[in-house]
Amino acid sequence: MIDLGKLRALQIKKEIISVNLIEKEGLRNKTYFYMGIFLLAILMMGIFQTAYSNSQITEQDFKAGKAILRFGGMFFWIGIFLILRVYSLKKEIKSLEKEYQELNQEILHLSN
Repeated sequence: MIDLGKLRALQIKKEIISVNLIEKEGLRNKTYFYMGIFLLAILMMGIFQTAYSNSQITEQDFKAGKAILRFGGMFFWIGIFLILRVYSLKKEIKSLEKEYQELNQEILHLSN
């Protein structure tokens, strides 16, 4: 006889896994976005540095470029935080999938 409580627990675990997978994809996309902004800031700073050393821009423009780099650095740290969150979600999903498989095997065993 199949225990309805175990079936409900199996369904809940499956829903939790699907929600975590959706959250993981969203965080991964945000991470790509923030790291992309950081890389653009680094590239812009390289252009500003070259132009400043060739005296093509003023010191005030160069300071504006440094502000852009600081802004990009903020996005770098946000990206690092999101990478760590994606990693922890990945570990959580793996453990939930393992529990799901064990519960599924137990229910299959009880149904036979």
